[in-house]
Amino acid sequence: MSNLPARSDSESNEHLLRHSLGIVDEDSFEEVATETIDGQQIVDHLLSDPSVTQHATRRNGDSVDSMTGYYRCKFEPSQERAVLHVPIHPPMAHVPEVEATFAEPVDSFRIRVTDHQKFGARLEIIRATGLDQPASVMVEVILTAADEQSVE
Repeated sequence: MSNLPARSDSESNEHLLRHSLGIVDEDSFEEVATETIDGQQIVDHLLSDPSVTQHATRRNGDSVDSMTGYYRCKFEPSQERAVLHVPIHPPMAHVPEVEATFAEPVDSFRIRVTDHQKFGARLEIIRATGLDQPASVMVEVILTAADEQSVE
């Protein structure tokens, strides 16, 4: 659950952009707002901040319900596998398709989608080498399903 204050639909998503980019004062925001903000800048910010463990965005439009999330998986020394649970609330109208990749290039890791339901997905992150050291990887998960208006 987000720690952002609830906003009405009529308000802009400016507060989400501020929070995603870690901008707290008005002058900094105006400076950044004049530049083109793209998804890669947000991903770069998430990757550079080790305290960020997850960031998810959900959208409904064009008869598609989609959610994109970034989740940090941490490995202790000798840990070979980590299970990542991606909750969906409220549940999607249909079981979503799941795409999972690493947000940045990594060696010796792989992802396996082990289950996906209307209410979430479960992934397994597997590390093949470097077991003597702790590790951290950022996983990008994209879930898409037809929305409720598409239900026959």
